[in-house]
Amino acid sequence: MICSSTQILLPIFSLGYPEATTILISHTLPSPRTLIALLARGLGEIIGLKSEQKIHDTPARLVLQWALESSSYAFSHPLSPIKKSFQMWRVIWLEKTWKKEIEPERLSDAVEMEVVSLTKISAYIFTNLNKVNILLGKYLPHPNLTERDIELGLRTIQVIGKSEMLATPITTEIFNKFNIIGSAGKINVYCPYEWVKKPPEEGVEEDMLIHINLLPDYIKDTIDEPKKILKEIELSKREKIGCRRIKARFILPLSLMRKISYRGKIIEYFKPVDVNVELKDGFTIVEIADGGRIPLPTMFLKGCQ
Repeated sequence: MICSSTQILLPIFSLGYPEATTILISHTLPSPRTLIALLARGLGEIIGLKSEQKIHDTPARLVLQWALESSSYAFSHPLSPIKKSFQMWRVIWLEKTWKKEIEPERLSDAVEMEVVSLTKISAYIFTNLNKVNILLGKYLPHPNLTERDIELGLRTIQVIGKSEMLATPITTEIFNKFNIIGSAGKINVYCPYEWVKKPPEEGVEEDMLIHINLLPDYIKDTIDEPKKILKEIELSKREKIGCRRIKARFILPLSLMRKISYRGKIIEYFKPVDVNVELKDGFTIVEIADGGRIPLPTMFLKGCQ
């Protein structure tokens, strides 16, 4: 079990929800799934796999994402105040693709995009490397990902969100020793709401897109191969939802400082805070040497998940 800790310069980003249309609502912090996707992309570059390269008729990006999501937990820790606002974003691809099929006055169509401005975050990714290599072994000959590969993969981060939203890794460290705090104490990363016994006094609540390890067991247990990441789950006879659209409520280590209205739009300002939590049975807080205090399932720490 290792923890990779990366400090990232991130002046601006927007990570929207897939169902958003004319207004692109963004996560306030990079979601767990986004952080693991960044690692998967970097590892693909390190081991020489192109994202659309097929492995047993399965895109390499899905293989890496599936193996890492099934073997990891990821968390964001804000290191600076945050401003959340809107900007207009022209739909350039619409003009290029449908120019001959739409009326001239529609060529200036645009959507509103929620953007997050900050300075720096820490990303923590806990990974069971043995499990990753076992899962990759079903698709790649003799995989042997190491701590060094994880470190190099995270150093390749260039963007978070849209292509113009640049991200720059400053430091990357690998830890394999953690200080176990217990089920109660302060954390400085976000935490799934389902992990706490009662709502904490601090923090901000937000729904975030989640990865395989955070899915309900009855769904997670069925994703036993990469292509099933894209499967739909039947919620009822009339309703289905794709696995990649499932969200969960999180407690973010942020405090709302002020909210203002400007030209009919809401602008919010947040500051980082520690959050006092009491976790449910089966979860504990671990402390990393760089100061990160993170909640995790105890079975995962023991290498049993």
